[in-house]
Amino acid sequence: MLVQTIIHNSAVQANVLEELLLFSASRECSMSETLRIVLSKLKNTEDWVVSVPDGRIEVLTIIERYNTRLSAAPKKFGLKGETYHWTQSYHFNSRLYEKLLSSVFDMLEDGQLVEEADEILETMKLTWPILGITQKLHDALYAWALFQKFAQTGEILLLKQTDLQIQKLKLHNNVREAELYIDSFVCSVEGFGSNGTLNLVDSALLKINMWCHRQLKNYHLYFSQANCSIFESMLNLVLLTAANLTDDDEEAMLIGTSLGSTPESTLIHILVVRSIQAAYKNALISADGQSKAEFKHPLILLASELKLLVEKECSAFSPVLHKYYPEAGRVALTVFHLLYGQQLELFLEGSDHSESLKEILGASNSFELCIAQKLYSMYGEAAGSSLSNFLKPYMIDRFSSPIILQWLHAQHENVLEWTKRTIEIEDWEPLSVHRKLATSMVEVF
Repeated sequence: MLVQTIIHNSAVQANVLEELLLFSASRECSMSETLRIVLSKLKNTEDWVVSVPDGRIEVLTIIERYNTRLSAAPKKFGLKGETYHWTQSYHFNSRLYEKLLSSVFDMLEDGQLVEEADEILETMKLTWPILGITQKLHDALYAWALFQKFAQTGEILLLKQTDLQIQKLKLHNNVREAELYIDSFVCSVEGFGSNGTLNLVDSALLKINMWCHRQLKNYHLYFSQANCSIFESMLNLVLLTAANLTDDDEEAMLIGTSLGSTPESTLIHILVVRSIQAAYKNALISADGQSKAEFKHPLILLASELKLLVEKECSAFSPVLHKYYPEAGRVALTVFHLLYGQQLELFLEGSDHSESLKEILGASNSFELCIAQKLYSMYGEAAGSSLSNFLKPYMIDRFSSPIILQWLHAQHENVLEWTKRTIEIEDWEPLSVHRKLATSMVEVF
């Protein structure tokens, strides 16, 4: 058992040394091939364990000599305490530091920080001169570690801690040399419809932003009244890490933003429109499925589904969004109205006046009244919004008028037929001297 442990530890150490020395040496030292041979001996664990002491000393001496040579290489940025391994091994250093940061999380209570978290972080500062960690790098890597743990556990405390770390990160104003040092940590990124490269800090912020952005673009699916606090914290985080990056073409949106909108309001506008479009699509699929089971037209069920979504929007999300974008509620209700109106128009234009037409028009009218009431409750009679141009009434009167007239004619025919029949069979006799009406007339009116 002891021998197996020694072999395992030797293999791990060999891999670490290979990453730290060989890849760097291949770029900076002409003797990298010798180093490769030496490391292969160390990786051949069985030979290493049984080798004579002099052979081990020779291997370790060569490795030490190479490391000394690399450490003496010219510094690139002139930072205090800078070593060759700060830049050439940054990928290894950052991953190792992430592992160290994970020690602040409680192993027994998932999603919680240990009580000694602050002391652990203070102790970890001792590794900064070795790993090349600066305060800005620490804040970025710690924010990334906190956010990853939040994504796994859903613990809002971690999300709020992430928010605090990024706020601290935004306050940094490093000297030029420190900024150049951080910019040298290049990462390939893919997001918002394009590929590119960013430094390590910006890459971490972009990944956080993209994850939150995906959730918020469908907030009706991922959030509810119960976890609205997470919704608000995530919205704060997106606005904090926003970098004018978006995969949305505003010209292709159902409702564009008004001229002069701030980047913050534009971002929230896009999130609202995209989320409601996604929720509408799910509601449409659900209504189609239920119509077969309940023998009702999908538009009737869709109107009911959308009324529930409108209630959820106005009670859970709009109050939060209103803090950052006062028009958020109006945008949401307008999009709901537009989407259902498009579906209703397609039906009415191809309608053959089926039996369900009256029920569809009734459900549509009820939904439109719901939208109007919500708008009035939030904005009163305030006018002047550019969104008013999108709120065109449904064509209910155009299609309901013939139905109403048809119903009136039918009722008229029924009254005439009943009156004629009554006259033929009834002996007319007034109810009293003062009331010159027959019993049948009282029954009718």
